[in-house]
Amino acid sequence: MFYRHNPSSGVNGIADAQDPPSFLLNLIDTPGHVDFSYEVSRSLAACQGALLVVDAAQGVQAQTVANFYLAFESNLSIIPVINKIDQPTADPDRVKAQLKSLFDLDPEDALLTSAKTGQGLEHVLPAVIERIPAPPGNCDSPLRMLLLDSYYDDYKGVICHVAVVDGALHKGDKITSAATSQVYEVKDVGIMHPELTPTAELFTGQVGYVVSGMRSTKEARVGDTLYHAKSTVVPLPGNFMQSTLRRNNFFLFLQLQCGSLIVCFSLIGSPVDVVINRYTLPIFLASKYQYSILALHTI
Repeated sequence: MFYRHNPSSGVNGIADAQDPPSFLLNLIDTPGHVDFSYEVSRSLAACQGALLVVDAAQGVQAQTVANFYLAFESNLSIIPVINKIDQPTADPDRVKAQLKSLFDLDPEDALLTSAKTGQGLEHVLPAVIERIPAPPGNCDSPLRMLLLDSYYDDYKGVICHVAVVDGALHKGDKITSAATSQVYEVKDVGIMHPELTPTAELFTGQVGYVVSGMRSTKEARVGDTLYHAKSTVVPLPGNFMQSTLRRNNFFLFLQLQCGSLIVCFSLIGSPVDVVINRYTLPIFLASKYQYSILALHTI
């Protein structure tokens, strides 16, 4: 989306009288539940910042902790947003204290909003522009694109969502997949606005779509690097194709159903290669690895 914003300048914060510049914002709505951590990780790969939305009445929950560390490990700028402040049981001060104690986030940086009444929403997009840095990259370098998602369209074939990290892409260019070494010709390219809007080109930092004649979504591997054919580039570190968790030490955050407690477990052992869900987790904890409680926080 395009958003006009002019930061305060001059004496006493008076804004410039000229027309404010337009900013192109690529906004991705991610699910908050911990079962969708794969989708969240895939989305964060294309972002420079994240809005951490917390319920003003319920406070920090298990998915809040999990999603915070996903964004934190990705070195993203995090803007805390306390929502539903219109509810009778809302306690923004308590939530600010939680954000400070759990994540070391400055309470003064938290935005107080109500999506129901619209209160405070006018401060969200300006905060995104002022606090989140512009995408890095070099427009003069060879093209490198990170493949984020794909789906099949009956008329256009496979439509890929990509983030241009370096260089520029134009309609008619020939691109290569680093994962499959297949060569494709770009038939259509553009941005989501929010519908598919052809632009004939994408530049460094932009997120958009590419139609390249892929016949199946199996060819569009999430985390793949797309680059100009006959050029040599270093693939981007964005392999999200693994559906398993593989780390030497990782944290798993659970919320106990029998009380208002958040327990942080640290699984100790060799590199993990196991699919964890709510059914296999009790067996996994009991039989495969030792675990220790690192933190116990009452909310």
